[in-house]
Amino acid sequence: MSASLLQRFLAGMLATGLGSLSVVVLGMLGLMVSTRILPAAELGAFFLLQTLVIFLAEGSSFGIHLALARFLSGIDAPDQQRRITSTAFLFLAPAVAFTASSLWLCAAPLMSLLEVTLTAKLLALLVSWFVFEAFLKLTLSHHQARFAFRAIGITNALSSLVNLLVILTLVLGSGEGLAALLAAKLLSRVAALGYAGLACRPRLGLEFDAKLLRRMLRYSLPLYANYFLSFLSQRADTLLIGSLLGTTAVAFYEVARRIPESLMQFHESFLQVYFTFVARHALQQDKCRVSEFLHNSTRFGSLLLGLGCVITFGFGREIVVLMFSDTYLESALPFALLMAASSLLMIEATFGSTLAAVGDSTRPLLINSVRTGLLMIAYLVLIPNFELVGAAAAALTATAAVIPVNVYFLRRRGIVVDKGAVGKPILITALLSGLLITASTAPAVVRAGLVISYLPAALLWSIVTRAEIAAARGWLSRHLHCQPEVANIAADTTSDGSQR
Repeated sequence: MSASLLQRFLAGMLATGLGSLSVVVLGMLGLMVSTRILPAAELGAFFLLQTLVIFLAEGSSFGIHLALARFLSGIDAPDQQRRITSTAFLFLAPAVAFTASSLWLCAAPLMSLLEVTLTAKLLALLVSWFVFEAFLKLTLSHHQARFAFRAIGITNALSSLVNLLVILTLVLGSGEGLAALLAAKLLSRVAALGYAGLACRPRLGLEFDAKLLRRMLRYSLPLYANYFLSFLSQRADTLLIGSLLGTTAVAFYEVARRIPESLMQFHESFLQVYFTFVARHALQQDKCRVSEFLHNSTRFGSLLLGLGCVITFGFGREIVVLMFSDTYLESALPFALLMAASSLLMIEATFGSTLAAVGDSTRPLLINSVRTGLLMIAYLVLIPNFELVGAAAAALTATAAVIPVNVYFLRRRGIVVDKGAVGKPILITALLSGLLITASTAPAVVRAGLVISYLPAALLWSIVTRAEIAAARGWLSRHLHCQPEVANIAADTTSDGSQR
C-alpha cells in the first residue's frame, strides 16, 4: 500500500473513529445514568422500541443507501453526482412517508404488547424519530461515498452529545422515563441531520432516473435482504427474550450487549472507510490491493478484538458492577460471550463487506441465510433452557460456523485470504478465555497475568511484529499532535466535502 493511500485511509479512519468514540463514551454515560434511575422494565421497553425504529428505518430504504455508497464512489462529475443522489432521495421519501403512516396506525397494539400506555406524546416522538433516522442513514451514506469522513465523525459526536444532554436534563433532572429516552433520541437525530446537511451538502434536484434506480436496486436488493437476515440474527435474541422472559430480562441482556455493540459501532465506522476504498480499487480491477486491505484489516482487527475478549472473560464481573451497578451482575457471563460473538461477527462483516465491494452482492445474502438458519435453531433450543447465557452462546456458535464460507467465496473471486491472520488470534483467545473461565474465582493478579500473556503470545506467533507496533505508535503520536494527513485531506476537499 502506497504511503499516500495509507495516509488517506488512516486519516478517514481517525475522523470516523473519533466520532464513534464519542458515540460509545457518551452513549455509555447515558446508559449508566438510566440504569441507576429507571426501572429495568421501562428501560427494556425502550430497547425494544429502539429495535423497532432501526428496523423500520433500514427496511423502508430497500437498501438504497447501500447502492448510493457504491454508485457515487469514484464519481467526480457534479451532474452525475446530482442525478445519482437525487434519484436515491426521491425514492426514499415516499417509502418513508408510507412507513411512518403505517407506524402511526399500528402503534397502539404494539405498545400494548410492551405493557406501555400509549399517549399522543409517545406516538409523536416515536414516529418523528423514525423519519429522521431514515433520512440520516441515507445522508451519511452520501458522505461516505464523497469521502467526507470528518463530517461523519462530527455528526456522530454531535448526535451523541445531544442525546446525553437530554437524558441528563429529563431523566436525571426531571425524573422522566420512557418519553425522555425517546425525546433524547429524536433531538439527537434532528441535530445530526441538520449538521450533516450543512457540512457536506448533497447535490439534490428533481432529477429522477428510473433506469438508474433499477440498476441501483438490482445491486442493493440482495444486500437489503441480507440486512433483514442480519437484523434478525442480531436482534431476534432481544425479541425472543422480550416475549419469553419479559422486558426486565431485555434490560439485563441489553446491558450485557452494550460494550460489544459499542465495538460494533467502531467497526461500522471502519467499514465506512474500508468499503469506499475497496470499492474504488475493485472498480479498477486491482485485486492485489483489495487482498492487501483485507489481510491487514483482518489481522490487526482479530488481534485487538481477541485482547478485548480475554479482558472480558477475566474481569467481566468487575466491569459490569463498575459501570452499571451490582443490580446487573447477572449480565457478566452473557457480556463475555457476546463480546466473543461480536468479535467474530466483525470479522465476518469485513469479509462480507469485501464481497459486496468487489460487486458480489448475492453471496453475503447466501452466507447470512445459513447463519440465520443456524442461529434461529440455536436460539429456540438454548434461550428456553439457558436464558441470557443461551442467547449469547447461540450467537457465538452460529457466527463461527460461517466464517469459512466467507473465505471460500472470497477466494473464488480471486481475493487472497490468509487463514492464519484470523485463525491464530482466535486460537490464542479461545485458549486463554477457557483458562480464565476455570480461574474465575482466582485472585485478580492471577487473572491479570493470564490477560497480559496474550500480547507476548501474539508476538511469538508473529501475528504482529515489533516493527509494526513501533511504526503504528509513531504514526499515531504524530497524527494526534500535528495531524498532518488530516490537514492534507482537508486542504484537498471542497466546501461540500467532496474530493478534488
